[in-house]
Amino acid sequence: MDTTGKACVQVMGPGNCSALGLCERKSTCYWPPPVDNREPYFSQAELDAATQWCGKVVPALIFVFFSLVIAGLTAVAWTQNQMMSDGVQGAFQAMDLTFANLNILSSTSETKHVNNF
Repeated sequence: MDTTGKACVQVMGPGNCSALGLCERKSTCYWPPPVDNREPYFSQAELDAATQWCGKVVPALIFVFFSLVIAGLTAVAWTQNQMMSDGVQGAFQAMDLTFANLNILSSTSETKHVNNF
């Protein structure tokens, strides 16, 4: 706790706030105070353009791209409908063939087994 009774984070190291009787993240410790005469990274015109772009253009682009993806997926599903139906039927036919082959193999091995005795 600091002198005002607030709970403080204690960071160890040389010149730490706790050793100085201060709270961490105060401007008097590891982090220097903000300077009044700092130069801004961006001009006001750049800030306004970015705000307008993020407020109007980005949502519109997201909506357009999302709509295009949905339309594309719908078109693929629509055109592939017959192929998917054939694919499901083909899968069942392959399962039928597999079971038939297993049945033939099992009956053949039973016949060989019976003939050996």
